[in-house]
Amino acid sequence: MEIPITYDGVVVTKRRVDFVVWNDADELLLEVKAKSVILPGDIEQCLLYLHQGGYRLCLLVNFGEKPLGIRRLAHTPEDRSSRKRDS
Repeated sequence: MEIPITYDGVVVTKRRVDFVVWNDADELLLEVKAKSVILPGDIEQCLLYLHQGGYRLCLLVNFGEKPLGIRRLAHTPEDRSSRKRDS
């Protein structure tokens, strides 16, 4: 799924999320990495997806860390009705 990235109301680019998992009640973004450590830029990427896409929760999973690296990032969007899930 692509998330439009806007600046001053203008779409400047689109970014593709690795996975969107959903059920009847909510949706979750899943971003997957395979690095020795999760970098601040990886966290910023997830926060950008949450903020720009109007999502509430993202799991950042890093398969390169031992043990498995998992970060849970949350966002409370002001208006969820503006985002529509593509079917």
